[in-house]
Amino acid sequence: MGEPIMVYRGIAGPPHMPDYAVKKLAVAFEKALDSDQFKKFVDDSMMQFAWMPTDEYKKHLEREEGEWKERLKELILLKKK
Repeated sequence: MGEPIMVYRGIAGPPHMPDYAVKKLAVAFEKALDSDQFKKFVDDSMMQFAWMPTDEYKKHLEREEGEWKERLKELILLKKK
């Protein structure tokens, strides 16, 4: 049996978004994620929840992209350059 496929959700902003805006949004999201309403939503949906700061999430997605490219090449679903 293969590995499970993870589904990620994130928030993206425009390129070159100012640091102050990224930080302000991160604080707002962290506050929302700590709310009882959100915690109930996660419990009710049986999701696994994890929070990653902006830089960490970007690096994580870049690693995932590389791994998926390799998988797709192995399955001959992605053209080799």
